[in-house]
Amino acid sequence: RVLRTPHGERLARVLCRALRKRYPKLVFDSIQVNRNFPGNYHVDKNNVGPSVGLFLADGALKGGGLYVFDRKKQKAKVHDVIRKRWLLFDGNDPHMTMPYRGNRYSVIFFQKGANKNKGRISRTSKQFLKRVGFHMRKPVEKPKRTPLIHMRDGLVYMKKQYPALYRYFLRINRGGFKTKRINF
Repeated sequence: RVLRTPHGERLARVLCRALRKRYPKLVFDSIQVNRNFPGNYHVDKNNVGPSVGLFLADGALKGGGLYVFDRKKQKAKVHDVIRKRWLLFDGNDPHMTMPYRGNRYSVIFFQKGANKNKGRISRTSKQFLKRVGFHMRKPVEKPKRTPLIHMRDGLVYMKKQYPALYRYFLRINRGGFKTKRINF
């Protein structure tokens, strides 16, 4: 929707060009721009393939890294995204934003999975997105949801290796996270 405005189209062209310089083969049909988004512990709903984040901040930002639990390796890492700027990660792995102060911006590039009922893009929209610079291909089947066991494993790992982050997670999730479904 935003792309149809002159400013939105120009922004999309700049972002696509920047991404293609860094990751020329990355397939993406969606861009999400966030300002000061807290990024609670979650798994992206409709992602297929890798995601790439471009992270920006003003000079006063403290914190704001990205905790990613690699469900295949059963290990987590906190990425200092502000210094790294670009980060390639799997949005199907449980992840969350570390606490921060200041202004934090993130631009996430990803490909949506095929959905039989929703998400069909018209031919004219596809042509427009390709012209703007999106690198699209035929949608692949959306992955099965990450089992809750991976969410639980990520929290167990967080509790042992990053106790301050775990306490932060508990504080911001007062009743909002369905911990009853994730048995410890």
